[in-house]
Formats: sequence, structure tokens, C-alpha cells
Amino acid sequence: MIFYDVHGIVGVESQIPLHELEFFRSDKIRKPDIIIKVAKKDTLEFFPSRIVKDRALTYREHFGSLGAEFSIDFSNELKVFVSRLLANSRNVLYVNVVEPLLRFLFVTKGYILLHSACLSINGHGILLSAQPDTGKTTTVLKILQSPGCFFLSDDMTILNPSGKALCFPKPPTISHHTLEALGWDYGKLYELPFHVLQSRIHSREVRRLMRALGKTPAPILTINALGQILVPPPKPPILLLVDSQRVAQNCQVSTLYFIDRGKALFKELALERALDRMEANNDEAFDFPPYSRLVRNLKIGGLSHQELKSRERNLLTRALEDVRFYYVRLEDYSWDKYIASTLEIGGSLPLI
Repeated sequence: MIFYDVHGIVGVESQIPLHELEFFRSDKIRKPDIIIKVAKKDTLEFFPSRIVKDRALTYREHFGSLGAEFSIDFSNELKVFVSRLLANSRNVLYVNVVEPLLRFLFVTKGYILLHSACLSINGHGILLSAQPDTGKTTTVLKILQSPGCFFLSDDMTILNPSGKALCFPKPPTISHHTLEALGWDYGKLYELPFHVLQSRIHSREVRRLMRALGKTPAPILTINALGQILVPPPKPPILLLVDSQRVAQNCQVSTLYFIDRGKALFKELALERALDRMEANNDEAFDFPPYSRLVRNLKIGGLSHQELKSRERNLLTRALEDVRFYYVRLEDYSWDKYIASTLEIGGSLPLI
């Protein structure tokens, strides 16, 4: 078994390596909050293909145990049993099954797993939030080229109710566009022709197609798992991109930037409006099949989906009540320059 200790808050025990949690790999953990195992032939059959109230649920597609199939026992600690296909497609397993569970596990511990990047710039703790495929990763890596900047996360950040961010350094998706924007030094990570193929297979357009397929009876999780076994996403280990000395363990958040594409617009947001936008971005990041089919029937720590969402909103309100919020929309994707310039002049933005 492999153990992951996420800041002493959540412990994960897994038979399957989870590369997204590699930063938190540990020799042991006190007690696992979630256990992930490859199902034996009859394990998944133990769980019926319907929901067992307050105890377990199973997700099945057309091919049964030959496809992407899993069961979750939530009667005590969370136990996840996965089919062999899903175990061999580790990115799909983590993103589509494990991370949504981690989101709500953190809520039961009094923390938020927030879809945002986090950096500490000259002592300013900042969060960057955007809808998927906006350009957040490229922006983060550009900002990191400046001195006085420390990395905490690119995709997900852990927040406590006092507004302190804890690092969550997952491997980022490095698209061909990101390589071009950053310069070819990053190209040494990949064989260029295959990376172009990876970027196209894991592009925004293909993800949109997969989301659309998820609304049909198509075996979306099996298709996704097979696709990512054949062409894995371009996700290098984070420490190949960021020096370990530039990874900060935590920082106090002072500013949150919502970045977007389009005609230039800059404005400051009030707390309630920012919370609504943050919650929408968070939900969209997790809303890939089969999440939407399962989450309303899942209970964690005895709490239903609605109770967990309500608690998450309350925690987020407390965490961000002293934070300033800015919406930054640009056509030329130069968010890194704009953020750097506003921090230099004290964080003020023109309001429109």
C-alpha cells in the first residue's frame, strides 16, 4: 500500500500510485480517511448497481468489470474499489473519482479544496481563479519567472477558515500552447511530435466533446480511461517545473483574481458576488461525468451533498471575508503582467 499524508488533514491509503498526490507521499499515516483498492473479481459484485442508502453506491457502464467501474463504501471510512481498467488509467481515477471525494473530505475536516492557483509574491498571498482552459497554468508559470515569487498550487488550493492557503502542488497540464508561451526550454520535457498529439487529444475542444458525451448513455468513463491509457495527458512532475526551494508550504491570502478572456475589463467585486463566482468555478472543475450522477447520493461523514455544499460555502465565506477580489478580462492573455503591476502599486485596480 502507498500512503499520502496531506498536511496532516487527510490521509489516503492506496494500492494504486496517485501521481497528483506524490508531493504528499509518506511512509505511514495515522489513520486513512480514504482507502483505494483494485477490486477482486467478486468485490464489485458485492455492491449492487443501485444506491444502498447511507452505506454504498456503485458506478457501472456497459462493459461491467471489463470497463471503468467502481464502488464506494461510505459506511465508515471511505473505501473505493475500482476495476482494473480504471486502476491502469491513474489520471482518470484521480480526477474523476478520488479528487471529488477529497473535496468533500476536506469540508468535513473544516477546510476547502478550492479550484484555484496560489502564489506568494513579495509577501502577497494571491489566488487565481478561472474557468477550465482559460490560461491559468501559463499565467502561473510566467509569474514564477519573477524573483520573490513562491509556488503553492496550480489547480487546487487548500484553504482554512482564517484565510491561510496550504500548498497542493499537483502536476500541471502543460499544453503545446504553454510551451510556446514560455519558450522552448520547457520543450526538453517532451518529444515534440508526441507532445503536439497529447495537446490535441487533451485540448479544450475534446474535453467539451467528452462533457457532451457524458450527458448521453455512452460509456464515458470507459472511453476516457482507454483514451488516457493510449495517450496520457502531458503532466510532468511539478518539481521538474518549479524548484523545490520555490515551493511555499503556506501563505495568508490577501487578493483573489478572477481571470477571463475577452475585451478588456477590470473591476473589483464585492464578497457575495465573488463567492458566487468562486463557487461556480469550483463546481465546473469537478462537474465531469460520473460526478454529477453520483454526488447527490453520496454521504461523507454522515453529511449529504447539500449539507456538504452548505458547509463548504460557510467555510469559504469565513476564509475570504478579508480578501480583495478583482475581475481581470484581457484579450492578449497578459494577466501575469497586469497582476505584477497592480501588486507593485499596492493592489489597486481601475474600476469600470
